[in-house]
Amino acid sequence: TTGETVHVDFDCLFEKGKSFDWPELVPFRLTHNMVDAFGLTGVEGMFRLSCVVAMRVMRNERESLISVLKTFVHDPLVEWAKQERGRVSQGHRARQNVRADANSIMKDKAQEIMKTIEEKLNGQMGQNAHAILPISTEGQVQKLIGDSIDLANLSQMYIGWAPYY
Repeated sequence: TTGETVHVDFDCLFEKGKSFDWPELVPFRLTHNMVDAFGLTGVEGMFRLSCVVAMRVMRNERESLISVLKTFVHDPLVEWAKQERGRVSQGHRARQNVRADANSIMKDKAQEIMKTIEEKLNGQMGQNAHAILPISTEGQVQKLIGDSIDLANLSQMYIGWAPYY
């Protein structure tokens, strides 16, 4: 390990990118420029191998990862509670009801997100992931990379991010 800092956009964690005005349709941004930077082998070289190794480690250590995420997942969700608070007119009783509703919404959303993460760590992906048989680590990486470089997905994303370049 090098101890280098890695930037994480906390506003896009835990499936939040899917709720934007222009939703994030890709699991991670893998534009043509990024693929070109991988060199001659593109996604088929060290990138894919690294993804498979990382996915295998996450799957093998899923209980440890989930225990860390269960405490961390609540911070980004506070924003959703704030949105709910703004919808109700002023008044002490109304604010108390909204606060209780927002906490309930936040708890439900956190549980839904944790379930989605657990399904992904089990190799179950898609709309009804709980009903789908898990796919292999290599198959899951293939799907993630495929979705990330799919021009149909990239062409529907926010133009300011220049996803098709």
